[in-house]
Amino acid sequence: TGHSAFYGYTTQDNTFYRRGYWVGPPGDASLIAAEHSLAPGTDAGVTFGNNLNRPTFSSNGQISFVASLQGSGVINTNLYGLWAQASGQLHKVARSGDAAPGMPPGSTFGQFLNYGHMMNARGTLIFENIIVGPNITPNHKQVIWSWNNGTINAVLSEGDQAPDVPTGTLFQHPSGSSPFS
Repeated sequence: TGHSAFYGYTTQDNTFYRRGYWVGPPGDASLIAAEHSLAPGTDAGVTFGNNLNRPTFSSNGQISFVASLQGSGVINTNLYGLWAQASGQLHKVARSGDAAPGMPPGSTFGQFLNYGHMMNARGTLIFENIIVGPNITPNHKQVIWSWNNGTINAVLSEGDQAPDVPTGTLFQHPSGSSPFS
């Protein structure tokens, strides 16, 4: 579609200003997110922090990224989140401390893996997260998720039976997620 997507640093008066993500046609890219800008899907006044991680881009220029947050109510257990662009808008996909759907009661999203997310041209995002909670064991904490149009589903979990192999053969540390058409 002739669009570009990129990550960059800006300066003001020869001093580092902030990092951000831009998407759009050559010569007319728009800022999608930047350090200290409001973080969609969070409480009023919560902004992206100083840790905007390198993004991934779909083949049609949609962006996804992990970022830290700052502001009222932000603590260690809800400090990070994952955002994705869909239909030209930026959406919060999941945030550490949010309930992890389909997982044991009390389970929440924990650590997001910086490069453990990819989006296809149709807007399906695949991402990895290490969930936490009272019923999560060390052999059942890493989960691969899919997100599309606001719906999150677990694709597979560490400790799940692997298909097409002998019974009792379980996934351990699933990663390398990649969506396809």
